[in-house]
Amino acid sequence: MKILIDARTLGKRPSGVGMYLYNFICGLMQYDTMEMELLTDVVESAAMKALEKAHIPIHRYGTLVEKSIGVYAYFRFVQNKINEVKPDLFWEVNNLTPVVIRNPYGKTAVTVHDVFPITAPYGYGRLYPYYFKWNLGKTLRHMDAVIYNSLDTKMQVEQYYPVSKVLPSCISYIITEEMPELPLRDEGYFLYIGNLEERKGTDLLLKAYVRYRKDGGTKKLYLAGKIRSDVIETLLGECQKETDGVCYQGYLETEEKYRMYAACSAFLFPSRAEGFGMPVIEALTYRKPVLVSDLPIFHEIAGDTVRYCKLDTEDAVAQLADAMRQIEEEGKESVPESLCEAVVGRYKKERLAGGLKEFLEMIGKK
Repeated sequence: MKILIDARTLGKRPSGVGMYLYNFICGLMQYDTMEMELLTDVVESAAMKALEKAHIPIHRYGTLVEKSIGVYAYFRFVQNKINEVKPDLFWEVNNLTPVVIRNPYGKTAVTVHDVFPITAPYGYGRLYPYYFKWNLGKTLRHMDAVIYNSLDTKMQVEQYYPVSKVLPSCISYIITEEMPELPLRDEGYFLYIGNLEERKGTDLLLKAYVRYRKDGGTKKLYLAGKIRSDVIETLLGECQKETDGVCYQGYLETEEKYRMYAACSAFLFPSRAEGFGMPVIEALTYRKPVLVSDLPIFHEIAGDTVRYCKLDTEDAVAQLADAMRQIEEEGKESVPESLCEAVVGRYKKERLAGGLKEFLEMIGKK
């Protein structure tokens, strides 16, 4: 089965969607029946270079594409490559296509990760939510199948787009990376890894940390990821001037990310909205205490293994600061291994890649 995949999210500095795709490609590579070719704007990331080294054909657009008019030109390139490669299946991995994509030689599928521009439009600007809502609807009307990264996402999509209910679909949870065994230490810091933006609750986390330190807390706060909001960038600078211990690490390469997980006191992930939350599972791989917002998706993926904090209230900052103090006072160094393994094991490549393979083959035969 020949699959042509839009891998633009892997091109430069992949975050959640990019790593979702990378881990599934690595999982599907073990099957001789899966013949994959990739489309991308550029090949700069270590992950993309690793796939190239593994002899997966990569078709380059040649110019870095941002969220602008350049996206439309990129998808003309995508359509041209579909006509050239003639795949059994074209797979769009990043929520939507801004133009109607047709595959005269087989089927089409899209992975929908979230509908945040509709349900949680923090930081998306004035126009993008309209762009997203219209184009996701158009995408779902023209795709042959849809893949969801969680049951929570599926329920939200079907609420806003009833047309999706009639499409063949599957829930394909994110595959977690194979993470190396490292000595577990507590170097006295809280850790956040992810994009720094309002939707991720970065503003709540920074304000709560300032309050936590004023109330006598001693642990540092390390934040790593892309800053995707001018408001957050300004707030980060203000908090660093006001309070000792706020450390921004930028984008972490893989090995450094693992090291920071293994050495943190606890992992904090106070999202206002989340499609999956891979860092939660990664932190549990190293048996670290995890504090998350009380969202349905975290109950779905992690159950009782993590600590929850209600952040949809007026006193969200105070509640988060209190939770941080409780973690410090308890001094809990790790979560029981059996609990972590039960959760982490659900998102292993060996389990999930086979299920996606069967679904893709089923689509191709229809």
